[in-house]
Formats: sequence, structure tokens, C-alpha cells
Amino acid sequence: MERKKKFKIRVLEDNRFYNRLITGYLEKYAENLSADHPIDFEVVGYMAPRDFLEHLPEDTNMAVVDYYLGDDSSGLVVLQQIRQKCKDCNV
Repeated sequence: MERKKKFKIRVLEDNRFYNRLITGYLEKYAENLSADHPIDFEVVGYMAPRDFLEHLPEDTNMAVVDYYLGDDSSGLVVLQQIRQKCKDCNV
């Protein structure tokens, strides 16, 4: 049996509607890709930058980050922190 590669995707969007929309779309797309390729996708969405960064695995493959995150943070600040924690993560 062929071992599936794990592909980790993290989403940071502070608007609940858009978070569910983006995460749901990525999950559906990943499901279709998994049917044809030996890849197991893991899509997780977060609404708060602090939660996102605390739970961000170092081996995350891709991050989708909202630019406008409210008063306490911006997408650029989060992207810099992602780069420090996950050297090979695509953002």
C-alpha cells in the first residue's frame, strides 16, 4: 500500500463567513485531488492571529492569510511570523 504524503494548509480569516467559505472550498478541492493522488490534505481554519500562530506546525505547507485582521494585527505582521516559524511554507 502506497503511503500518502501529508499536505498541511492553514487559513487565517477573521470573518466567520469568509473563513468557512475559504476553508470549505479548500477542503472540497483537496478531497478531489486526494482521489487521484497519494496526498492526504489537512485544512484548518482560524479566526484569531494568536490561535493561528500558536497552533501553526513547523511543517505547514501552505498558509492563506487575510490582510485586514482588525485592530491588533495585520496580515503582513502574521506573514513575518509565519516565515520565522515555517521556513518552507508557501503563503
